[in-house]
Amino acid sequence: MTKSMQDYYSLYTWAMERQAQFEREAAQRRMVRHAKNAHPFASLRRRLPLAGRREDRKAA
Repeated sequence: MTKSMQDYYSLYTWAMERQAQFEREAAQRRMVRHAKNAHPFASLRRRLPLAGRREDRKAA
């Protein structure tokens, strides 16, 4: 392998590894964002007993 081919190959592998790292980080950020926004009021619903849920009011 010539020197220029080695340089090209090392640059190419560096770029591919960098791209893979960016994609992993982006996927992780999406997962964290989804986990935070999936049920934003779920903890509030567990802590505060509200006047009753719709099903309870319909049954009464």
